[in-house]
Amino acid sequence: MKAILAVDEYRDMLSLYKTIFENSPHYKLDTRKPDEAVDLINKKRELRLYSLMIFDLDMPSQVPVEIIKKAYKANPKLKFLIHSGNSEKTKDIASKLKSEGIVAWRLGPFFKAEHLVELVEELIPEF
Repeated sequence: MKAILAVDEYRDMLSLYKTIFENSPHYKLDTRKPDEAVDLINKKRELRLYSLMIFDLDMPSQVPVEIIKKAYKANPKLKFLIHSGNSEKTKDIASKLKSEGIVAWRLGPFFKAEHLVELVEELIPEF
């Protein structure tokens, strides 16, 4: 079973992610608020359990790019799926991360659950 970490400040988004993956036999989803994610990243051993991090870029209380860099440094095998209400911002940040060797896939601001599941299956195959 592959573990996914979803990070978002909004409970509604975290609930949405849980709903999307709750019946999946192949993926285990864990959700965290940004400050909790930072704590988890600092515990490098625990971060290694995750294959994918779904990350909201619109978090005023945190600096998303810095958190992603720190997570990548702790677990270089970790893949990132980033999203924002602003698709240009997502594109710019994905380019910035790529220039630093971190590949982050983008998820549009108005995504369908099926699209998210398909993208996750492509990024971290169940087997």
